[in-house]
Amino acid sequence: MDLLLRATGHDARDSAQPWAEIEAELGTELPRDSEELCQAFGVGEFSRVVSVLCTDETRVVDLLRMWRVLLDHDAPSDGPVDAWPVLAKMEAAKEWDRYEMSATEFLYRILTGPGFRPYTAADAVPEPIFEPV
Repeated sequence: MDLLLRATGHDARDSAQPWAEIEAELGTELPRDSEELCQAFGVGEFSRVVSVLCTDETRVVDLLRMWRVLLDHDAPSDGPVDAWPVLAKMEAAKEWDRYEMSATEFLYRILTGPGFRPYTAADAVPEPIFEPV
């Protein structure tokens, strides 16, 4: 998380999220890393290419819908929730790519790693930014 905050120059905020309600609705815990990302950044976009799906008064349903899609596609392993992989898919792609890393590491690599193909944004946006929505 610290690398992501430094890379974007963003000051961590305390965006309260109703995690107990969301996890109860989904019937599973969510990775702490994803929760910390939402808490530190809130709803917004990184470098105008990656959206952060968190909740606010209007977005609880959107976050639940996205997590349901991911949980239906790749059921969590028997391992600890904080070891879940990241699933990513380009908009036009049919298949999901699986990465054994945290959400914040994946996002950091998208924003700063020019060799992180096909997901990198570092070539197009050399200075990562975060814009709250």
